[in-house]
Amino acid sequence: MERFASLLKSHLEKKALSAYRLALSGGLDPALLNKVLNGKRSASQELLEKLAAVPELGLSLTVLKAWRAMDDYTPEELAVAFREVQRLMEGDAE
Repeated sequence: MERFASLLKSHLEKKALSAYRLALSGGLDPALLNKVLNGKRSASQELLEKLAAVPELGLSLTVLKAWRAMDDYTPEELAVAFREVQRLMEGDAE
């Protein structure tokens, strides 16, 4: 939960977008978003979809899912998964 929260907070700062404004724009409960931003709650699929739909945020659902995956897997595990996907895609191309 912490890595996702840190990345999202940093992105909000870069965009000069407050958590409250993001909650309003995305139709989110401000208290729930605050829990996610403070690492007290994991970002659900529904929350990720709502965040991805906020134009001011400028993040795709794929990026948000990748950020959430960083909380669930080590960098080594993600690297292995990436290599496996590449290997499988190369096999499909043949």
